[in-house]
Amino acid sequence: MQTRIGIGEAAARAGVAPSALRYYESEGLLPPAERVSGRRVYPPGVVDRVALIQTAQAAGFSLAEIRSLIRSGGTNLDGALERAFRLEARAAALRRWLEAGRRVGTIDPEGFRLAERPASLEEATVATARRGKGRRSLR
Repeated sequence: MQTRIGIGEAAARAGVAPSALRYYESEGLLPPAERVSGRRVYPPGVVDRVALIQTAQAAGFSLAEIRSLIRSGGTNLDGALERAFRLEARAAALRRWLEAGRRVGTIDPEGFRLAERPASLEEATVATARRGKGRRSLR
């Protein structure tokens, strides 16, 4: 038989407040907790599930997207993979923009167009640097 842990211990192991576990449960991200003497108890695997939720959130997934992925049992991966690739592309675009800014010694928010032109961020930064404050160009 698998040992159950109380909400306080589960939250401590997961590094979240007990209210986070209740919230994730109410949002359908965690299965409903069993009750023992009126208190929530969870299987130890809840800690891994919380880690999955937090990792997906940190990667930019919404709770609805995470819920859909969890509820599908991994059978609806195409949408999640597409979203992950888009997020990865956006993060790569941001990284290129920041690296370009580091090379020219400044970053220009006006040269950053993540949603419009993720492939041309470096070129936008180069053009901005060239017409800007006399900084050296990237090329």
